[in-house]
Amino acid sequence: MRNVKLSKRYAKALFDLAHEKGLLDVVTADMIVIHETLVASRELLSVLNSPIINNDKKIAVLRDVFAAHVNEISLSFLKILATKNRESFLDEIAFQFKVLYKEHDGIKTATVKTPIALNVETKNQLLQLVINATQSKVELTEEIDKDMVGGIVLKFDGKEYDASVHTKMVQLRSEFNTNIYVGKY
Repeated sequence: MRNVKLSKRYAKALFDLAHEKGLLDVVTADMIVIHETLVASRELLSVLNSPIINNDKKIAVLRDVFAAHVNEISLSFLKILATKNRESFLDEIAFQFKVLYKEHDGIKTATVKTPIALNVETKNQLLQLVINATQSKVELTEEIDKDMVGGIVLKFDGKEYDASVHTKMVQLRSEFNTNIYVGKY
């Protein structure tokens, strides 16, 4: 993230406006769409970051891409960003908006890292485990790490539960290196 302070300031302004208008859920959905679109499209990011392309063309591109998918408030916000030469921060602003929404709604984020994708039943069990531990709403994100041999690593609330095969092997190696039968004189 290049400029977190700026991104938080713009995200907070949009958040307050959406909250005041009673459109917080709608604008949050818009920011999720915008963020996912920007993450998926390198070309769109290149256009927004280009100093050669003028603001009018950037506004037209943003309108063409997002007009059918977002609310009028979100579209006006995109226009303001382009007018103020802040369009290159749009992905960061959308991300910070999602963070503000989660804080406002009391949603915690948990991350599970596995070597293969989890089935729905296992994912729901992990989600319920974290909900019971935190006593709050939880958003579970899944990371696939092909380098893992097996097991899972679950992170939430600043805690980490590491049940990976690699960690178990390291623990076993440490236990075997400690010889409890050799006297210490």
